[in-house]
Amino acid sequence: MKTQLMSLVLFIYSFGLLGQPANMLWQNSLGGSGNEYAYKIVQTPDNGFIVMGHSESSDGDVSENKGNMDYWLVKLNEAGELEWEHSYGGSGYEFGYSVINTIDGGYLLGGQSESSDGDVSENHGMNDAWVVKLDGVGNIQWEKSYGGSLNEYITGMIETTDGGFLFVAPTTSSDGDITHNQGERDYWIIKTDPQGTIEWQKTYGGSESDYSQDVKQTSDGGYIVTGLSRSNDGDITNPHGGYDYWVLKLDPMGNMEWQKNYGGSQDDFSLAILITDDNGYIISGYSKSNNGDVSGNHGGNDYWIVKIDGSGNLQWQKSYGGSDDDLASYIAKSNTGYIISGLTFSNDGDITNNHGERDAWILETDASGNLIWQGCYGGSDIDLSNFVVPTLDGTYTFAGYSRSNDGDVSGNHGMHDFWVFKLEGTLSVEEYTAKNIIIYPNPVQGSLYFLTEIPITEVSISNLQGQEVYYKMNPKTSSVNLENLSNGIYILTAKLPEGKTFTQKIIKR
Repeated sequence: MKTQLMSLVLFIYSFGLLGQPANMLWQNSLGGSGNEYAYKIVQTPDNGFIVMGHSESSDGDVSENKGNMDYWLVKLNEAGELEWEHSYGGSGYEFGYSVINTIDGGYLLGGQSESSDGDVSENHGMNDAWVVKLDGVGNIQWEKSYGGSLNEYITGMIETTDGGFLFVAPTTSSDGDITHNQGERDYWIIKTDPQGTIEWQKTYGGSESDYSQDVKQTSDGGYIVTGLSRSNDGDITNPHGGYDYWVLKLDPMGNMEWQKNYGGSQDDFSLAILITDDNGYIISGYSKSNNGDVSGNHGGNDYWIVKIDGSGNLQWQKSYGGSDDDLASYIAKSNTGYIISGLTFSNDGDITNNHGERDAWILETDASGNLIWQGCYGGSDIDLSNFVVPTLDGTYTFAGYSRSNDGDVSGNHGMHDFWVFKLEGTLSVEEYTAKNIIIYPNPVQGSLYFLTEIPITEVSISNLQGQEVYYKMNPKTSSVNLENLSNGIYILTAKLPEGKTFTQKIIKR
């Protein structure tokens, strides 16, 4: 891998002044002579990365192809170098869209398959939602196809607090595993046990097209689901026109508690949702509207970020972009607020220094959505970022695909490659670093103690899927009791004065 090494700079920013783009620490193009498309990246317990997508190659970095397009999973070390890769599929087409770490140290893959041979044991008709459970080195432990006689594909999935899984998948079927369909295409919610056996499933939508995209588990054991809807009946009320962002709040059994539409008279596409520190939600996607809930459109599609409270009430919204199309794909928490990934065709408005046909466009905001910095990354051809993962060292790693072999991109194998790159973090002057706080013992069996002169007001512990599993603080002993926490790897976040936080990986044994 050809690595781009740039000086590591501590960015100091002032509100009201737009910062410089974050420096690229490394990048890697992975693939073969055909097309490879990466859709998701997660950090692994060894500080490396797993990247998920699909491939049609059988050369270069791709050791095998089962036929047509396969799921392709790539394991990278902390420096972005290839450690191992696997293809999964049958003689038909498989498209991989999602991967998560599982509590047992393995991985779960999700997407779609039209095969019923090779690694795929069953197909209900046309494309099924196909899930593959792996161990920590990529060996298949089990796989399941879910669907009916028409088309289903997994767009989002989580490991639930009971050890099972929950999937969101648009569906056009009303048979097989699907008991009901309200129209052209519905949100399909599937809850399984740890072995992938369906426990319950629900469909939501109207008479037109409704596409579920992302899901998170909420602190009450329920779920928040986002996507897009063009319906104006059924489960949908008060649409704005065209496609709208459509958000559902579900209870632990998948029953709807509330639903809300956000948008304007043009198309508004929601792709990701994040639970915020105030128990609200922030939604990312893109919009062509400039009325209704949407203001500040720059032309064409803009990144459109919507902040809502825990009941779905709109708190604020922001549009970012230029005169051409700008398509946001994912949002994550950052050191200062939020970091958003996607692509841009523009080179004006909020966007500067586009390298070519389209670039990966990364921007960071404060907690209120005010733009801190933005940067274009890519070469003279097609480059985009589909996903961003904040890493434990305070940097950000992105995955998407690229057809360039110049500019920021090197090592292209031919056509589209997986493109993975890492940017340094943007830190405020008063950031609290690990040297200010010591936690022990780690690994921990019972109580975890804090050694620090900095007051700690609250502690939360989340699993590797971002689900909060512990929230408490004993101010007298500066400790948390974790005896009842299941064994595994977790992320501890301590809230400090002036809105600062301290984050560290812990191991429960």
